[in-house]
Amino acid sequence: MPFLPSLLEYSRERLNAKLTEVKNRLPDFLQIQNSLNNEDKNDTLKTVDEAGAIAFHLDFVLPYFARDRKVMTSLGLESVLKELETHFNDFSLDLSIHLMGTSEDLFEAQKFFVDYNFKNNWKYTVFVPEKYTSTFWPQTQLFTNYKVGIWYDLNDYNITKIKQNKDIENYLLMTVLAGKSGQKLDGQKQALCLDLCAKFPQKKFIVDGGWGVDFRTDLNNLEVVSYSSFWNKFERNEKLG
Repeated sequence: MPFLPSLLEYSRERLNAKLTEVKNRLPDFLQIQNSLNNEDKNDTLKTVDEAGAIAFHLDFVLPYFARDRKVMTSLGLESVLKELETHFNDFSLDLSIHLMGTSEDLFEAQKFFVDYNFKNNWKYTVFVPEKYTSTFWPQTQLFTNYKVGIWYDLNDYNITKIKQNKDIENYLLMTVLAGKSGQKLDGQKQALCLDLCAKFPQKKFIVDGGWGVDFRTDLNNLEVVSYSSFWNKFERNEKLG
């Protein structure tokens, strides 16, 4: 079960510095990324080949969405993907892309992907609200490394909704309100997410919001996203265990 680092950034300088540090300390980064997979938490991964693709979770707070929720707008798609190309152009990346946006925001994002030059060595899973999946779906027929998933905000997901979307394999479940900082994971939401993963083993789930590196489960269709838990661990250069 990969532990995914969120790249929710507001300046290119900070993003550049973070990606430079990741590339310079790749074994440390990969150890944390795979910490929830390893039975022996002292087994440090030495190479990219041992870990497979490098996974990043790209969070985007788009302009109209930010205005509606009275939060800051994040860096945009073009800026973040260009920085990733600068640092990891020749690496295999697995990108989950969370688009927090209104209809106006998502229209612009869809136009971006129509013109975007998809990289063969990267995988892209774009998460949009349920009613916009058909807008982003056509390009999945053109690129085998591009998928569309659904993201559900806090209190918006349940068993019925997952059952109804038979053609959708990938889901992102928010366990805190999207776009807001300083929230904590609720035990009931954690239990609900784990229950959904168990009930739909053929689906793939990412859960986002307050999950830490002390979390363990045997579910193999689950990935955990965190900003503060992951990057605090990385920046302090802590050993696992």
